[in-house]
Amino acid sequence: MKVFIFMVVAVAVLVEESTSISLEEELTLTYDHKVKLDKFRDLVAHRLPHDYMKEDLHLIRWLRVNDFNIPAAEKMIMENVKWREDNNIDNILTEDWSEFDKEYKLSVEGCDKHGRPVISTTIGDWDMRKAVVTGRAERMMRYTDKLMEEGNILVRHLQKLGQNVTQFVEIFDMSNFNLINHGCAQCIAIYSYNFQSYEKHYPLSVHRAISVNTPGIFHTVMSVFRPLLSKQTRDIVSIYGRDKQEWQVALQKEITRENLSKQFGGLREEVADVNDLRKNPSLYKCHQFDGTITGLVDSNNNLKREVVKSG
Repeated sequence: MKVFIFMVVAVAVLVEESTSISLEEELTLTYDHKVKLDKFRDLVAHRLPHDYMKEDLHLIRWLRVNDFNIPAAEKMIMENVKWREDNNIDNILTEDWSEFDKEYKLSVEGCDKHGRPVISTTIGDWDMRKAVVTGRAERMMRYTDKLMEEGNILVRHLQKLGQNVTQFVEIFDMSNFNLINHGCAQCIAIYSYNFQSYEKHYPLSVHRAISVNTPGIFHTVMSVFRPLLSKQTRDIVSIYGRDKQEWQVALQKEITRENLSKQFGGLREEVADVNDLRKNPSLYKCHQFDGTITGLVDSNNNLKREVVKSG
């Protein structure tokens, strides 16, 4: 289906605040929810192919996104397992992405104030139309899945180091976003796939998605998708316009300057390349962060009994 944009809305400053939940809220369960988590684990764990999938930190997101409806969560997680098998997702990082990695770069900043890794990209420099006209639209869709895998693998690396981290943060610099390179009908189809794949296959894996230097025209493009997104996805999105001081203040509420590159008002001279981190995750360095929630999970990434609250 083709999507046509008939109207351009020029907006001087565009701000949409997110209402994402805190790490403590995410990891704290009521007694009823803990009972459902235990039942859910018993129901699906023996059918999941990887150990990390059997951990509470992974299982809980499928329950949360389905309002703790166990049959719905079971259906969704098993459909995800099948999708991963059908599309060879376990081996997606071993494919040759050298061309895409060069043209559509993804970087890792530091971490937010709760230790979540922060991933950034200058999305305005991504020539989406070029991917389409060179016959690589489907490959680009797969590339967006590869990027989600990168983020989730980085989170699991931090979990192995003992950090209570379940999500990552995304920052998008939209400086050069324009309708010619980013607003074509097939470009819209790529964005649509990305949103759908996130909700179906990587639910709740992103804590915040923050867009800065956003031109007013992006609001027109976003209006195509907003009604199609779940409330959980809409709630994590924050969009800021060209006011540099405004979005830098907003970023620094979540992320210290030591954990941000100069591009985003931080102090870091360089950022890590996600491909280097894939080869050697120990290269990832996070400056000291404040407010880390500790003691909520055990060494196996399972929620401790004492974090269950009454109700």
